[in-house]
Amino acid sequence: MKVPRTSHLQALHHLLGYVNKTIGQGLLLKGSTDMQLHAFSDSDWATCPTTRRSITGYLLTLGGAPISWKSKKQSIHTKHIDIDCHFTRDKVIEGFLQLAHVPTTEQLADVLTKALPSSQHHYLLSKLGMFDIPARRGCCLMLT
Repeated sequence: MKVPRTSHLQALHHLLGYVNKTIGQGLLLKGSTDMQLHAFSDSDWATCPTTRRSITGYLLTLGGAPISWKSKKQSIHTKHIDIDCHFTRDKVIEGFLQLAHVPTTEQLADVLTKALPSSQHHYLLSKLGMFDIPARRGCCLMLT
């Protein structure tokens, strides 16, 4: 960074504190006979205070376990959204996709796109299968 500011140092301390507190977290992938694929998506429009770009994210679960996720800031070019909407609408009409309302308290993709209150953040992480491994330092992936 060419011109670091106090706010940048504060953000770094916040990030390092989060990493330090979560270093023992793991992801528990439970065996399940329910092999339904669920997709959650969310956009937080124009949330970046400097660029006014949107943050979008998605999360896919299979049998209740997260299998794919992504979060990114969008460039201002959004012409692909029109194409995506028509594609999704066509798949719903064909019966290939079912859309369901997800209450904001259960929206798993919020973890990827929003700064949430601590209680909501931890609740959504628990819904994803995140847990603490107190005896070990470091991240792991456990299969059961």
